[in-house]
Amino acid sequence: MSMNKDTVTSISSKNQPLGTLTPIIIGVLWFLIIVPTYLLHHPYYSRSISQFKYWGLLGGLSILFAGAYFFFVKTNSKWRTLNGWKLYGLLLLTMNSILAWYGISNDFFQSHPLVHLGYFTGLVILLHLAVLFITVIGYAVGEMLLQPFAQQLSQASFSLVAVALGWSVIAFVLLLLGLFKLLYPIALWAPMLVLIILRYQVIGQLLHRTFLRPIAVKSLKTQGFLSLALLLIFAGVNALGAVKAFPSGFDGAGLYMNVSQLIGEYQALPEGGQAFNWSIIMSLGDLLFGSMTVAIFLSNLMGLFCVLVVFRLARLFVSSSNALLVAAIFYTAPVVTYHNYFDEKVDLGFLFVSLCTLLLLLEYLVRSRADKAETGSISPVKIGSFQLSSHLLLWIMIGWLTGFAFGIKYVALFNIIALIGLLFYQKGGRSAFAGSFLLALSLLFLLGIHQFSGLALDGNSSTLLGVLLLIPSLILLGRAFRSSYPQLIQLGTLIGAFVLAMGLNYAPWAIKHGLENRSISISALVEGKSPEPKIKIKPKFRNQQRQSNSKLSRKKREASTKAAQQTRREELQRYQGFEKGLPLFLSLPYDLTMNTNLPNQSYLDIGFLWLLLLPLLLLSIRARNLWKNLIWLAFMLFFLLLAVLSVFVKKASIISTDAYIDRQAEGFQAVFGDLLLVGMNSVIYLSKKITPLYDWLSGFNFWVSAILLLLLLVLASWLASERLKEWPGLLKKLMAFSTIYLFIWLLLGSGVPWYAFLLLATLGIIVVYYFEHPQLLFGTRYARFASGFLSLSFGLYFLLNLSLHFHDANRPDNQHLIFQKPFIQYASQKLKSEDVIALFNPASRDALKYLNQNPSEKIYRVGTFLNYHILQNDRRVVEDNQLGKFSEISAKLSDPNYFISVLRDQGFRYIIYDLNTASIDRTPEQSLTKKNNEFLNRIIDPNTVKLLVTDRIIEDPNNTIELPSGTVNGRYGLNGQVVFRGSFVLFEIL
Repeated sequence: MSMNKDTVTSISSKNQPLGTLTPIIIGVLWFLIIVPTYLLHHPYYSRSISQFKYWGLLGGLSILFAGAYFFFVKTNSKWRTLNGWKLYGLLLLTMNSILAWYGISNDFFQSHPLVHLGYFTGLVILLHLAVLFITVIGYAVGEMLLQPFAQQLSQASFSLVAVALGWSVIAFVLLLLGLFKLLYPIALWAPMLVLIILRYQVIGQLLHRTFLRPIAVKSLKTQGFLSLALLLIFAGVNALGAVKAFPSGFDGAGLYMNVSQLIGEYQALPEGGQAFNWSIIMSLGDLLFGSMTVAIFLSNLMGLFCVLVVFRLARLFVSSSNALLVAAIFYTAPVVTYHNYFDEKVDLGFLFVSLCTLLLLLEYLVRSRADKAETGSISPVKIGSFQLSSHLLLWIMIGWLTGFAFGIKYVALFNIIALIGLLFYQKGGRSAFAGSFLLALSLLFLLGIHQFSGLALDGNSSTLLGVLLLIPSLILLGRAFRSSYPQLIQLGTLIGAFVLAMGLNYAPWAIKHGLENRSISISALVEGKSPEPKIKIKPKFRNQQRQSNSKLSRKKREASTKAAQQTRREELQRYQGFEKGLPLFLSLPYDLTMNTNLPNQSYLDIGFLWLLLLPLLLLSIRARNLWKNLIWLAFMLFFLLLAVLSVFVKKASIISTDAYIDRQAEGFQAVFGDLLLVGMNSVIYLSKKITPLYDWLSGFNFWVSAILLLLLLVLASWLASERLKEWPGLLKKLMAFSTIYLFIWLLLGSGVPWYAFLLLATLGIIVVYYFEHPQLLFGTRYARFASGFLSLSFGLYFLLNLSLHFHDANRPDNQHLIFQKPFIQYASQKLKSEDVIALFNPASRDALKYLNQNPSEKIYRVGTFLNYHILQNDRRVVEDNQLGKFSEISAKLSDPNYFISVLRDQGFRYIIYDLNTASIDRTPEQSLTKKNNEFLNRIIDPNTVKLLVTDRIIEDPNNTIELPSGTVNGRYGLNGQVVFRGSFVLFEIL
């Protein structure tokens, strides 16, 4: 359902008499600033294009898609109707084409390619059928609960929301069974088979709609077909990369898939940790099918489920062709594709549920308004002999789904605040919206919830900020509802129902965590007590200073808190940066777009579209508002100069402009190098002129910075006020939701881009809305220019994303090898998990033999990807990735050299250490590097530890070692000329 275009045209006609080219001039200049700077900061784009080795593959796929286009659109064959199973067949052809090209060109196949392709196709179909089974079980449950809204949702939206709702119920039941250690496969298969028998008609209807119902493609425009082709290519690569024997990402192996595996291993819930709803859903792969590959599929393939929901959301605002464009903008972003085929996280599952919640709300608002206009009222929902307001039931379901999302990731707190803000906006207008927003922010700081984001604030500062926000929030809310108390009561009822439903969904987790911690504090209810071994320091090792018990206790707490804060700073703040005061937040949009905090990491790359296009929506297209545009220009240039000053002058480790140029492809350097060098150095020169102002802003406290950010938000709203008047009501609601989410993420999200996936999905709708209505961007007179401007921006965005998707920027050589060879071998021939481990690294297999020979032996682990493969790793492994525990223990010892003695005394047998531990250190003070060096000084002692296994290779002309990349002359060891850096070392404590 798209919005009425005539309404937009009639509104925009008021803007026809334009007397200035200022918006166009500013837009072009902004393009010439942002795009070259983006390319400068991302040298892997010029390299990926210059070294591209997949032209033949893309040519073949283009022929395949062109043939499909002419067959389904231009011919009159009886088979020409496109439906789900034919689209799926096209995806399988795409995947096989990619695998064939990749395997043959890189000599990966050991027998005839058709044998490998046949095995791969059979394996993939089985994996997809397993995922389909879990999906239809979710739909069968959710469809019953969602029936009251069957008339308020389109069939496609109903199906998607029903799946999310069904999974939320299944996760809730599995959680209860897991608490009582009843997650036996038979206890799951039996009720699921009964459900299939009882609901076979409903399931059959879903399968019929999904695979046999015709898909309308004749009305699609060029951008729709191109977007669909891009989606198929990216989905083909992602689905091929998702066929794995075990997780390959650090977070997947260390946490998310590890929890799913532990659930299957124990057939019960592991103790400790935060809530892990999605890991429970993913564990169905192991519990039902005995396959962690299915579980990994449920993680990676959720990107396609998100694409479907993004498409349905976009259809509320734009045509089918442009809805596909929105989906392609989201799905092809490098930061999103990373989650689709490399790291096995829960963020895509979380996003799917969150998007379904938003889809349920927005589509209900559209259809209920239409029903009310037609009948004069909205029919209540009958539940037996009771009648319930459909609006109340809606918010109960939204609350339940949000509680499910909160049990996946606590970042759902952003969803909660944004949804409640949207409800206030719907019921009370802008004043109520602003008041609820400020009230939510106030409570975050007054209740201390901000601490969970890693934001370090003393009690006085957080209380002061909370009070400063509380006062205007109450004034605004009083103004909004001063003469409408019934509406306020109704609003309170809806919020109460929302919170109660959300709390009910999360209640089992709160009970689990409370019982484990034997406490009911907020921190105790959101994270359970870990069963990992505790390290107790006996008096003979302790610092024996004579102090009172209270003073010792206080020092112990202070040391623990300091170590925890430092660890959090090293882990999280590297995404956000280490600026101080207001520049920390003002530079973040630039830092996130240009990836200046963690350079050359494609998994953080969100693309240039957002920094390019969203600021342009603050421009006025009225001739008399030239001064307003000049204010916009002044502020944007200031933000740019401030960010450039931070990156090229103020950072602890500065990368020069010349170094950025030198990393580009030679052809790019020859054509654009000098121009970029002169342009960037000029901007850096100008940025130095605001150094005194930068230093002044850096001295602001957090609460001052937060207040100023709110004032900047008010300024942005004023600049965008004319744009907002032109928007349909539903788009304003979407923007209200996105604005709150964006601001909360800016304050509390630590700059982590996947915490903002919901924004990448929803903001794409707003950008493409202007592509469908180009007269709104620069005015009716310049609609054709606006259309070309946006087309060029989208085209460049897709070109860069496509080139990068076939390029591994992190490889020192052979960057066209985008898949991990052992997983390609696993996907195309019969291999066991142990065989795949050996193909990756024979030393890892050798280390695991030691680590798993006795499940009672304790292990001290610093990093590495091996945790997933260690049996009962939650009970016998102490995790110390940022060496926070090491630092805390060392501070309590009378002699730092007692560290190994303490571990031995506590029954630890092994130390496994990541050789790249210090490589993630981005702190100005290099705190992790210092801890790492100190740790190595403590453990590398032949009198206290014995080297068992390492994959570091030292030069030795008399010996050879086979690696996946080839043969090298060397031996495994730590001392000598390093030939291969390696990744880990395993010590035995003597």
